[in-house]
Amino acid sequence: MFNLMKLIEDPEVLSFKEVGDHLRQNDSDLIKAKENDIIWNDSPFDWIRRLAPRAKGRIGKILISNWCTQKGLEVEEIKVKNIDRVIAGKRVVIRLSTLWENGEYKFQQLLDKEYDQVICLGISLCNVHCWVIPKEVVWEKCVSQHGKDRWVSINVSQPDKWVTHYGGRLEQAIDIMKKW
Repeated sequence: MFNLMKLIEDPEVLSFKEVGDHLRQNDSDLIKAKENDIIWNDSPFDWIRRLAPRAKGRIGKILISNWCTQKGLEVEEIKVKNIDRVIAGKRVVIRLSTLWENGEYKFQQLLDKEYDQVICLGISLCNVHCWVIPKEVVWEKCVSQHGKDRWVSINVSQPDKWVTHYGGRLEQAIDIMKKW
């Protein structure tokens, strides 16, 4: 088998992987395996892909919180419905997507609620992407999912021009949050 770890060169992705490894080792009750796809077998992020959807959402929030804390940002967990965290003073919702077969991330279940930013965390075979998008921008770009829910799609290899201003690489996303 091919070792996908050899493909990871970005130090921020390696750092993020370490945050995930720590979580995986210390929170095994959150991790319930689904069937493996062979292509993901050697991925350091396969354990995330195998989670049930609700657990993926929880893991995404924990990963972003721990990563932001590690990077020196103040993170506050609040008990307000439809707001996941307050990061560096901004009310955020956090959405996680693994890479779909068509090369896109789909960040789902976006609602028109009282938050400032959407943090879109994308996990692929051997990379992690992150966009920090103001609510009004993401709301303009997302499409109806069902009912009041919406989603936004981001193609990693050919992102729309609008999304390139809001991150992509982990380093870009953390820089945006540090400037709030």
